[in-house]
Amino acid sequence: MNKGFFWKNWETSYRIPFLLLLGLFLVNIFLYLGLYFTGIDYFFSWQRIADLEGTNFKIEDIHVGAFEIPLETPLFVIEEYFKVGDLNFSPLTYYLFGGILLFAFSLWLSILVEVKNWFYGVGMAIFAFFLASLNFEIIGLDLGLSNGFLIVSLALFFVSSYVMQSFFLKMHFWIRWAIFLGIMLGLGTWASYAAAVQYPFVFLVNFGVIVPVLLSIVFIFMNAHEVLRAFWYILVSYNERGGIQNIQHFSVISVIYLANILLLLGEYQGWWRIDIYKLDLFLLLVLSALLGLWGIQIRNEQSSISKILPFAPVGAYLFLILGLICFSTLSFFIATANDSMLSMFRTVILYSHFTMNLAFFMYVLANFIPLAREFTSLDTIIYKGKIITVSMMYYFGIGVSMSLFVGAKNLPWFLAQGGYYIGLGDSYLVEKDYQMASINYKVAHDRNDFIGHRINYMLASITEQTDESAFKLEYLRDALLRNPSPYVYVQLSNALKEEGRMLDAMFVLRDALKRFPHNLQINNNLALLYEKNQVTDSAFYYLEQAEWYGGGQNIAQNNLWMMLAKIPTKGEKLENLPAIKNLKTNVIGWANKTALFTNYGQGITLEGFQTDSTQIKTANDATFAFTYNYALNQAKKPGSKALSLLNAFMAQDTARIYGYNPHFARAVNLYYSGQVQDGIRALTSLPTLPEDSYLNVVAGLWLLEQQAYGPAVSYLSTAKNLGNTEAVFYQAIALSEMRDFAQAIPLWIEISQSKGKHAQEANQILNVLKDEAELNNDLDKFNFIHYQSRLTSLENLFTVYVSIQKPEYKARAAATLMLEYIQSQKADKAEEIFKNLGTQASISAYAQSLLHFAYCKMRLAQQQHAQLLAEIDKLKFVRIHQNYKPYFKALALAKTGSPQDLEANYLKARRATPFDEEIILALADYYFNAQRNTEKAYLTVVDGVRTNPFSVDLQKNYALLALEMGLDFYAEEALIEIQSLSTAEDIEAFKIIYNERKKTLADRKQAILNGEQP
Repeated sequence: MNKGFFWKNWETSYRIPFLLLLGLFLVNIFLYLGLYFTGIDYFFSWQRIADLEGTNFKIEDIHVGAFEIPLETPLFVIEEYFKVGDLNFSPLTYYLFGGILLFAFSLWLSILVEVKNWFYGVGMAIFAFFLASLNFEIIGLDLGLSNGFLIVSLALFFVSSYVMQSFFLKMHFWIRWAIFLGIMLGLGTWASYAAAVQYPFVFLVNFGVIVPVLLSIVFIFMNAHEVLRAFWYILVSYNERGGIQNIQHFSVISVIYLANILLLLGEYQGWWRIDIYKLDLFLLLVLSALLGLWGIQIRNEQSSISKILPFAPVGAYLFLILGLICFSTLSFFIATANDSMLSMFRTVILYSHFTMNLAFFMYVLANFIPLAREFTSLDTIIYKGKIITVSMMYYFGIGVSMSLFVGAKNLPWFLAQGGYYIGLGDSYLVEKDYQMASINYKVAHDRNDFIGHRINYMLASITEQTDESAFKLEYLRDALLRNPSPYVYVQLSNALKEEGRMLDAMFVLRDALKRFPHNLQINNNLALLYEKNQVTDSAFYYLEQAEWYGGGQNIAQNNLWMMLAKIPTKGEKLENLPAIKNLKTNVIGWANKTALFTNYGQGITLEGFQTDSTQIKTANDATFAFTYNYALNQAKKPGSKALSLLNAFMAQDTARIYGYNPHFARAVNLYYSGQVQDGIRALTSLPTLPEDSYLNVVAGLWLLEQQAYGPAVSYLSTAKNLGNTEAVFYQAIALSEMRDFAQAIPLWIEISQSKGKHAQEANQILNVLKDEAELNNDLDKFNFIHYQSRLTSLENLFTVYVSIQKPEYKARAAATLMLEYIQSQKADKAEEIFKNLGTQASISAYAQSLLHFAYCKMRLAQQQHAQLLAEIDKLKFVRIHQNYKPYFKALALAKTGSPQDLEANYLKARRATPFDEEIILALADYYFNAQRNTEKAYLTVVDGVRTNPFSVDLQKNYALLALEMGLDFYAEEALIEIQSLSTAEDIEAFKIIYNERKKTLADRKQAILNGEQP
């Protein structure tokens, strides 16, 4: 027989099945190794959780008088952290393991037919025990009587086996195997359809695992000494004349090998702990199994057992079947992360390899030292020992193992039971029977393995379903005692975080990093906890670690953008920040990056970002955050694609869960991109406005900025009634700007007495509004000029102005006074103030802009239109004054004989300053007088009245244009509205104009009816 490839001389009917079985055996070992190196990562998995968070962002300061009111709105960022995802209770795992068992036991039965002695009885008894352990009744397969399905199954197999052995012994092996496999598949199919549970194979596999475990232990002990036997074979085969030298070499190798296993044994028994590299027992099992196939061949040839159980082919088949069962069983426990059962197997491998190799070493020394000098081919008699027989070697090894077992207080037995009940708990868990699952898990925990990793994790994971959430933290902590894993550390930390115990959650992950320093998930979550505790340096450090160990994942980068967006550094340049790569479709990364750029006041370009990708077309937290942030980022850039992306987002049904936020972002973008009227309309048309104080505050502040004081007061009053305390302050400002001091002063008094943050400002305003103003400082002097400008003489205002020292208040007061002189048709006096003011380098951009705004008004009043056109693009304006540039240009162009683009400039100014009655009336006048288009003029004023119904001048022009359009009814309605807004003298003066226009139009109409020339 060929010792290396012994199957070559076999009959084809046995050789081919053997090679197929050998191939399956090797594949199973590779599967086992793959799962072993994957570890619990096969069963556990990580889930990335994206939390939407808001962070404050100041859009812009709204300047009203001396007040700078910050208009704040949230930016949205996405924080990504890890938690343990769904456990891999894949039916495929159970079907695969169950299928291998069916295949193995069908071969088992086929081989037993050829055995005629007590081996046959033992083999059939083992199979009968396997069938009984499946507990068919648990899944509802009783067929109307106790153990009915089991009885039918036993009858089919035993009758078939008996018939084959007694009457059809020469039946081809393939046919025998096909019959037994067919019976098994038939019974399995029957069980699948007739079972009362959804996953019958999960139950059958978990209940029936007892026999595969026992057979695996037999296989492990059977091959435990094969490593030393291989050393012996190499020595005596390649140095046949080595004599006693071979014994010496073998002794040295054996002592080293046994010493290494002894180190493991001592640690397991608690005798010592030595942190040096030691053998991996589960890999050692693979080596001994591969060597065992040839070892059992030699053992069979050299012992009398070959007469009862010949190696070719029965012994070889049974060896591969046992190996197949052993490695598939171990693979199953690795795939289901059953650490209790794996700990038991580790103990079995450790005990068996130490005791059996020690026994083999003693066996060799006792039997072959005398023969070493005279017998050259010692390997041919290795299992023919005279002093110590092979059976005595096994008895000794098993006996020592049992003593170790007892010395460990039967721990392997308890581990095995714990692992078994874990499987039973899993069976009920997949059926969502949480009570039965909990009962079995608790049996495993309380009676067998209370420090098991998996059992404690399972009990913690179902506490919500079993009303035992109070024990969740305790179970998770116990899961760390024997086999700590990153999954349990992270889950424990998350549980503590949910209870608000941030520091405890952080300390758990710090402990975890001592064991798993290169773990992405732990580093990432720890960074976020440090960020929550405002320890930013540590947060950035651990995010860098997470990025380093991320293996190409972008979660750390996304979180880095998020953190930087929430804590922008004053004066920091974006190019100095850590470089971060952004994938083309990484929506979360772009959402956070956009928030960062927006918070730094810098526009962002979407270079490389695929905005037409599937990810951006799905309404979720990431796309919401991105489109919202991008709309705010591009708010001051007309023509960007922000609105189109936002509109596409809002068109999706699932976008409704984000409430008014997308619509608010759209309103902000419109307002700050120059489409002020559209922005305010978009905001004030939101259905949530009547119940949302924040939206009313924003609407009020926007209208206040646009000098539409009446509507502003209305919205701010609503915000105040809804409980917004800041609205009182803003309402007082708006009423003061209206010069409605009768209503403003009580509010200022209320604010000053509240002792809040605006109390001092309220007192300063009250100082200048009372009968005898107290001007204690430059701020009081500016406020006096601003609020008393129409209530006191220009000479008094100028006297106060001259006494102002601070450049900022001086510039603002100068601009205010210039506008008053222009209003009083004293443009030259305004120019004198401007020239005497000189260059003011230290003033704010707003004060500079206010001066330049007053300067443009002055040039228009002086009829210096050409000079204005030459200078206007060189002047510096903030946004609110920049919106007036088209209007100034239009007025100047109309007077210089260059009417090109007049309407375009008027319309642009009209959109950007929809509440300025001067611009509305100028546009209407342009339509009425320049274009002779009464309808356009009328519609322009109508739109202005709708926007600002409190403007008397707009109402007057509306009444007169309604007469021009022949809409006398609307004209009369406007006259009634004017009467409610004006003084009696003003009303009488307007009625004269109104009646004259009405009479003129009536005369013209009559002339036309008479056929006369009007």
